[in-house]
Amino acid sequence: MSERHLGSTRSSPTSRCSSGSPACGAGRYPASAVSARGSSDTINRVKTVLVGERPPEIEEFLERRHALGQDGFDEMWEGTYHVAPMAHPWHGYVDSQLGELLAPHARRAGLVGTSAFNLGAPDDFRVPDRGYHRSVPSEVYVSSATVVVEVVSPGDETWEKFDFYARSGVEEICTAEPFEQRIRWWRLVDHEYVETDASQILAIRVGELAAQIDWPGA
Repeated sequence: MSERHLGSTRSSPTSRCSSGSPACGAGRYPASAVSARGSSDTINRVKTVLVGERPPEIEEFLERRHALGQDGFDEMWEGTYHVAPMAHPWHGYVDSQLGELLAPHARRAGLVGTSAFNLGAPDDFRVPDRGYHRSVPSEVYVSSATVVVEVVSPGDETWEKFDFYARSGVEEICTAEPFEQRIRWWRLVDHEYVETDASQILAIRVGELAAQIDWPGA
């Protein structure tokens, strides 16, 4: 099993998977964006910080998002509210396949799978696309998970979440990049994530998993 280290102080992976699998290609992913095929698929990130009480217009905006069901992936980062736009359609397409493909491996490992959930506390949480747990979570905010899945959309904050997941004790992370047609797997070792070519917990190899996905745009 090949491994490369990702320091927990970094916001984006820079390592290479040496297994030779096309699913583990090398590349640096800037924290501010993920490269896509063509400029029309790239979202430019804009950060807006409001100091002090939120004005009524912002409260109305957030209430409207909630009423329309648009805030399911919004997050709170140490008291700072992060508004997440709806993901690219390829995101959901790949996420759905991963749920089906990983389900039997999770059952054999004695884990329970969930779709997106709040990992953390009310004032500091992230929303992974999927989670695998030792038992069925019963709270709105779940303190940790055994494995989380993050499907990368252009311009999202996937790589910046690694530090938080490490602090929360998430044992493994699966990242899927639809535009790169790539799966990567990360294992927590001494408070940092190590890129590996297989999941020790779910007993599946990265190349095997990637080969089973019907990648959009292929």
